[in-house]
Amino acid sequence: MSYKVVTGRLAAQVNNGATFTVAYPKGTDAGTFFGATSHEVGIGNTVYKVPDGFALTFGTSNITVTNNTGAALPAGTNYGITLDIAGTLMNTIKRSAGAQLVWVTIGAPDAADPDGICEAQTPIEAGELTLDGVTVPASSAAAVLDVPRGVSVSSTGVDTARVFTITGLDEYDQPMTETITGVNAGTTVGKKAFKKITSVSVDDATLGAITVGTTDVLGLPFYLDDGDFVLREMEDGTVRTNGTFVPGVLTTPTATTGDVRGTYDPNAACNGALVFRLLIASLQPAFKGRNQYSA
Repeated sequence: MSYKVVTGRLAAQVNNGATFTVAYPKGTDAGTFFGATSHEVGIGNTVYKVPDGFALTFGTSNITVTNNTGAALPAGTNYGITLDIAGTLMNTIKRSAGAQLVWVTIGAPDAADPDGICEAQTPIEAGELTLDGVTVPASSAAAVLDVPRGVSVSSTGVDTARVFTITGLDEYDQPMTETITGVNAGTTVGKKAFKKITSVSVDDATLGAITVGTTDVLGLPFYLDDGDFVLREMEDGTVRTNGTFVPGVLTTPTATTGDVRGTYDPNAACNGALVFRLLIASLQPAFKGRNQYSA
């Protein structure tokens, strides 16, 4: 890890939700810190890992620091900001950092199954749906997915106002929650990649039959900052047409934000036979992203 440090003292009180700005360290700009994730802000004896407690916005001429600690910072407060630089700096080569090549084996995901988690049922009031799809083992009360992947909710009626809450775990057994809203005589897909679903609930009765299933949106095992870092996509050992990558969410996660590590939707449909692998140049392959949102 390489880093730069900015220190100073607040000239005026900074209320919760308010901001102050700091200058870039000499010889750096926004591009210096692109792709980095391990920034820290020290206030007194407390060190906050961004974005918990503080958020940083890298602007054209300075860095904006947002106070999200829940308390006002009095004038005269000393601060120290450690700015992470992604990769390992190469001392003899200017403006360069080393990246690590990582093979990611997605496997051969099963075909997307629109009722693989919950088969057709019509709730008559708010509450939990029955987990009875093919992904629910006979000996389990939870749906266990073959790979981390997105969830879909389908309806045969006009249920645009219904809110479905998906609760479960990711592949690292972190609890996670997602809400999916606006199923209207069709299918709405989620953004997060679940490995296990422990419950699906709805906020009210539905007008049509509901099914809950899986999609071809596949989870990644570490934080992807930008799809441009993906060097090659392989399908059964052959280079194929690029799929769709969504970078991980680094802001504070909510029930409706995307996956904290990022997702991959292959160009070819999953069918249980096609094997997908990715070659990714990662600046920080050990970083698994923010903690999942969990209600």
